[in-house]
Amino acid sequence: MSKVKTAPPDVSREETIAALVAGKLRFHELSSDLSASEAAAIRRAAIERLTGARLDAIGSYSFDEATFTYNTNPAKRVYERFTWNPMQFYDGTKQAVSAAIGVRGGSHLSTELSVSRNDVKMPFGNFVSNLGILRVDYAMSPRATLRSLTQYNSLTHEVTNSVRLNFIYRPGSDLYVVYNDLQQTGLPTDVFRPSDRQIVVKLNYLLAR
Repeated sequence: MSKVKTAPPDVSREETIAALVAGKLRFHELSSDLSASEAAAIRRAAIERLTGARLDAIGSYSFDEATFTYNTNPAKRVYERFTWNPMQFYDGTKQAVSAAIGVRGGSHLSTELSVSRNDVKMPFGNFVSNLGILRVDYAMSPRATLRSLTQYNSLTHEVTNSVRLNFIYRPGSDLYVVYNDLQQTGLPTDVFRPSDRQIVVKLNYLLAR
């Protein structure tokens, strides 16, 4: 069996960092006599010298946040939901707002449209992300359901679609047919087409005892 070498305990902190940077010592080979915090500080100093990046901002963060929600009875034919979530976000702030409206078209059809907005302000810059989601559920029969989800993300400029058909051909046994695609927006009209498309078929069969 090969032995793993470790740095001797009498080596100074600066010598240990220099050995890590030079590749003479590996990061997991620090002396076991070092405390966890001291070993972490040595590794961090070595990474800073290797990469030239300052790691002062790496550490523990705690966020204070509040959530305010208003919603009506989701069992009604038409229902609404609204949420406001202001919070600290690292060295800045984030305001998250979401709203949704759902409609039930009888016992077979239901749909929900939701939008959310994240407004982030940081010392190095600000950004906003918007997300829109449309869900549609249609129960063709007690044994067959069709569900679709369409989502738009303003940061990635992508539209994703997912359609799933579930058919219970016998109790405990299901057939799933799923179609997914992803489209890029913000491009010329002749370029707007699925850049990723897949069809998945899954069959479950329950063996009777």
